Amino acid sequence: MKIIELFNELALGELSNIDIAREGVIKELAIPKVINAANEALLKLYSKFLLSERNLIIKVHKHITNYHLLKRFATSQEGISIEPYLYILDNSNEIFEEDVIRIFDVYLNHTIKLPINDQTNPLSVYTPQYNIIQYPDPKDNEQLTVIYQAKPKLLKE
Repeated sequence: MKIIELFNELALGELSNIDIAREGVIKELAIPKVINAANEALLKLYSKFLLSERNLIIKVHKHITNYHLLKRFATSQEGISIEPYLYILDNSNEIFEEDVIRIFDVYLNHTIKLPINDQTNPLSVYTPQYNIIQYPDPKDNEQLTVIYQAKPKLLKE
């Protein structure tokens, strides 16, 4: 659905009885409010239900134990980011959008599923925050594949 179609449906339906819409059209000054409300609703839906799942690959460095899933650590940011190590392996066709809601699974070298937040297991990785992978025993030339619940693409004016 295009945003103009959404606005038309809202203006004729739910918003028709309030001051945001007039004669089946959302007022121009109200458009940012409507977009903001729609984006908040999308985020709540995508957080509550698994509507989008993505994965990313992290190149492990033996001296880094905390991997922040932030765009500034992505290889697509080379020449832009001031970070010395770009460990999220993305490319111009599939840029990491910093859209992590929740981490589901982590695989070592694409094959070994690692336990998450299991203090009794020495192979466990940890998630101290929703967008951080803590890998206690990193070794060069390893890769972590992270499967995560992703945020929606937000509406823009």
